[in-house]
Amino acid sequence: MREFFGEFLTERGFMVILAAILLLTFLGPFGSYHALSLAERFVFWTAAIFCVALPMHLSMRFAVTTPRLGPLPRVLRVGLGATVAALPGAGLVIFISAVLWPAARRPEDFPETWVQVAVIGFIIGCFHYAWFQPAPREAVSDAPDTPAPSAGPGSATSRFHARLDPALGTDIISLTVQDHYVEVTTTRGSALLLIRFSDALAELEGLDGLRIHRSHWVAMPHVEGHARENGKPRVKLSDGRCLPVSQTYAPALRDRLSAR
Repeated sequence: MREFFGEFLTERGFMVILAAILLLTFLGPFGSYHALSLAERFVFWTAAIFCVALPMHLSMRFAVTTPRLGPLPRVLRVGLGATVAALPGAGLVIFISAVLWPAARRPEDFPETWVQVAVIGFIIGCFHYAWFQPAPREAVSDAPDTPAPSAGPGSATSRFHARLDPALGTDIISLTVQDHYVEVTTTRGSALLLIRFSDALAELEGLDGLRIHRSHWVAMPHVEGHARENGKPRVKLSDGRCLPVSQTYAPALRDRLSAR
């Protein structure tokens, strides 16, 4: 749930919601263009989108990531998630209409509202989950493109290493959540892998590393130190990056560094 809510509050998620609000405000679908002024349409669609966005996000995110629906096409999984989320979403829209636009919806309009919410949610969900996802892998750095494993302090292998392009080597520095992907950074470059963060951590079992944040894991041999920035703890890595450390994982990190 923390990962679901964290993704909902990303810049990408915010931009999708903002675009939907502006589009519906200016187009004025379902009679809102003639019934409401521009300001009233903005207030109405802002309330409707924000109330429906959370159940839509949770339902479609689950449908996209659950292994049980893995054989289905991604667009169909988004549609199933939107259809389920439209049930509470339609009820919320009817409630908001009763407050802001009483002539628009009545309780007996629930079936029609359910279909409309599902269709709008599906279209927005396709943009966010199906059509404009980042490529599974990013370009590797300019290091020599050779399949030979790179030697280094973190070059021990795990089940997770089988997912990596040989050009990346085996010396993992960190893992970071990026939308539905996990960004893997090694001493040779970085790549995006389509895998849940929890599954990636499970496959790293046996590697000398530590989760330091809900979105970050680091290989301990590449941790050069820790400090505080604007009152918040951070770790410095061997490639010069600094990653945040949450209070949940800070004690474990301090213990590891003290023992070392």
